[in-house]
Amino acid sequence: MRRAVEALGPGEIGVVAKLKETLTGDTLCDEAQPFELPRIVFPEPTISFAIQPKSRGDEDKISNALARIAEEDPTVHYHYDPETKQLLVSGVGNLHVELVIERMKRKYNVDVNLLPPRIPYKETVKGRAEGQGKYKKQTGGHGQYGDVWLRLEPAPEYSFEWRITGGVIPSKYQEAIEEGILEAAKKGVLAGYPVMGFKAIVYNGSYHEVDSSDLAFQIAASMAFKKVMELASPVLLEPIYQIKVIAPQERVGDILSDLQARRGRILGMEQEGALAAVRAEVPLAEVLEYYKALPSLTGGAGAYTLEFSHYAEVPPHLAQKIVQERKSAEET
Repeated sequence: MRRAVEALGPGEIGVVAKLKETLTGDTLCDEAQPFELPRIVFPEPTISFAIQPKSRGDEDKISNALARIAEEDPTVHYHYDPETKQLLVSGVGNLHVELVIERMKRKYNVDVNLLPPRIPYKETVKGRAEGQGKYKKQTGGHGQYGDVWLRLEPAPEYSFEWRITGGVIPSKYQEAIEEGILEAAKKGVLAGYPVMGFKAIVYNGSYHEVDSSDLAFQIAASMAFKKVMELASPVLLEPIYQIKVIAPQERVGDILSDLQARRGRILGMEQEGALAAVRAEVPLAEVLEYYKALPSLTGGAGAYTLEFSHYAEVPPHLAQKIVQERKSAEET
């Protein structure tokens, strides 16, 4: 039952209708006496799901619904991942995300499926190699000619070096060559994942006064990259996350054993009141559905958070399986 009141005192809760620009956490006050209460610190999301519309053409409706829900509930996050090509929604637990999906259907008439997010694997090179990419095409008029000699080697992050001397390639083609390398690096040679952590050195080549062009050198550089990467000991990388598991003391042994079985590396353990906090590094692939295992491991009294740490090489036996699954998916 609603009852109109002139004022609300400390601790009382009321409802104000038709506030168009007010968001969760805002302070309402007298314009003549501006005042702002301390901002609420909301918990960070602990779990993410990919959203798949059940009906075609609902993408815009999904984004609009999530935007409205996120305005009202700051613990809901969402974003489009360009690497995995999935729309991800995150919350503070699987039940929280399920309630968001139920609300989308009930309030905004949008029906979706929840899927585990794809793992954003990457590729890199462990060795050093060099080779040539040459693009030559003759047509009725002007042809196309580009010739690039490229060296690849491991590096903490991407870098490009132009070591051309003697004018064998005019510097005006440098930008096109780097564009060709970066374009080719969007799809590695193992399973088509983006390539990271390499240095590209252009050290030789040739050009044609008439037939050379930006496009020809871009294609030649792309050809060189793919050829040289195959020779530079390419490997698959996976995202590693820091996980913090809070659980009763008597459950710590089970937590540690489970994390190690998930290829986790234990970083430490500390006391948090009557509970224990276990910290570890673990591959994302191993904890995508950790929320399902945690209740049985902790008797329903545990919680966890995940935070991205770094990329690391996938063990060879698992990498082979991932590459094969990726190739099979592309063939179907």
